[in-house]
Amino acid sequence: MTDVPFVDVTHTLLDSDWPLTLTDYDEIADPRDPVVFHYIRRYSPYDNVSLQAYPPMLVNVAEHDRRVPVWEALKWVARLRRAQTSRSLILLRIDSAAGHRGMTDRLAEVEDAALVYTFIAACLTTRGVSPPGDTRCAVSGESG
Repeated sequence: MTDVPFVDVTHTLLDSDWPLTLTDYDEIADPRDPVVFHYIRRYSPYDNVSLQAYPPMLVNVAEHDRRVPVWEALKWVARLRRAQTSRSLILLRIDSAAGHRGMTDRLAEVEDAALVYTFIAACLTTRGVSPPGDTRCAVSGESG
């Protein structure tokens, strides 16, 4: 499971118009330097997706996240699904009410925890794969 993952490091840091990019240079580095660019690209999750069997994943993103743009996870999940060689679930959940640190409502926190535990239980009981012939989650991206 990932929560608001910063997965497209290379491309995000190359966009100096993004509000946090310049401050991220202090922590990560400036990819406009070719040596730094190649170093960052070696560990950037988006840039390192390859054809293979990925484990079941639940990727949670927040629509109102000012630190990690929602489209990073959208692109990453789409790339993972295209590269996936097994039927393991790769689910994407977009929380339309939360920000980077999630919800502030206690009930929403309990609901989020329930979703995570449900996903884990489903993976343990079905080995995290779609039933034969059911490609809703693994291909089209429906999440619930």
